[in-house]
Amino acid sequence: MSGDIKQAYGRVEKVIYSTDTTTEYFISNAEQGVKGQGQFLQSGGWKDFSYDCTVNIRNGTVAQSEYKLS
Repeated sequence: MSGDIKQAYGRVEKVIYSTDTTTEYFISNAEQGVKGQGQFLQSGGWKDFSYDCTVNIRNGTVAQSEYKLS
């Protein structure tokens, strides 16, 4: 997801995920959902975003991810 943000907004200096907002939820025996909040830094300051990902727990890959600016 960090790569998607850097590609979309360019010149992103740093991306952080707030671990205290991260939650996991059941999707299926093969997939786990992970959602939370984060921030990224550009020359104009910090921008907040929320994210939601689907992780294949059998092989550890991200099957789907999306983010939305807050």
